[in-house]
Amino acid sequence: MTRKWRFVRFVAAMPQDMIPSESVIELNAPVMVFTLVVAALTALVFVNNPLRDSGKGAIGGIRTGRMRDTVVVMEVAVSLTLLVATGALVLDSGEKSSASGPDGCPAL
Repeated sequence: MTRKWRFVRFVAAMPQDMIPSESVIELNAPVMVFTLVVAALTALVFVNNPLRDSGKGAIGGIRTGRMRDTVVVMEVAVSLTLLVATGALVLDSGEKSSASGPDGCPAL
């Protein structure tokens, strides 16, 4: 048997109440709408402001260079923010998993 099928059989054999109901994954309509709006606005901004060279030389215009630099700084800032947030979540979940109640179950 492959690992996948062993895992599927393991999950199917688990009691229904073993996984807490808080872990149910659902789609959140406001979050989906926000994501679609941000994606559409981002597409409109970068379609109207292309970051490619304008054909006036290998370097491009001053405005193109500034826009490219701004985008790079924004990308680095978002990457660092996500990295720090992920680290904080991992540390927080590690603290929660190490704390357990008297019955051995993790304390929430």
